[in-house]
Amino acid sequence: MLGWEFFVTRRGDEDKAPSLASWTSGLDGTDWLDRLVTEGVAIDLGGNGYPNRYLVPAGHLLLMFEKGVPAYGGPLVLGDDYVMPTGWRGQVVVDLLRLRELDPNEPLMVEAWDQS
Repeated sequence: MLGWEFFVTRRGDEDKAPSLASWTSGLDGTDWLDRLVTEGVAIDLGGNGYPNRYLVPAGHLLLMFEKGVPAYGGPLVLGDDYVMPTGWRGQVVVDLLRLRELDPNEPLMVEAWDQS
């Protein structure tokens, strides 16, 4: 599969606690993070795809997740054994209850793992 796998955690909990959200997306799956960085909402901590790391305020992520995780916006992708249509998302898990308990200004870690 070509795309990204995302994990959202509290800072310092990346290897300890269950994630607050996780999902998979297609090729352009990180576009939403790039937009947030450009808008000054998120901070790009860098990375090489294994993973790329960002900080995003909990309140911003909560508002976004209440509408659903970001969709893959790229073109239809046909692989050897899969089809990935525009808007595709997979394995979506979001803990809205835990997100609502957080300070909206708390920066959360978003990891984007390259799946190619």
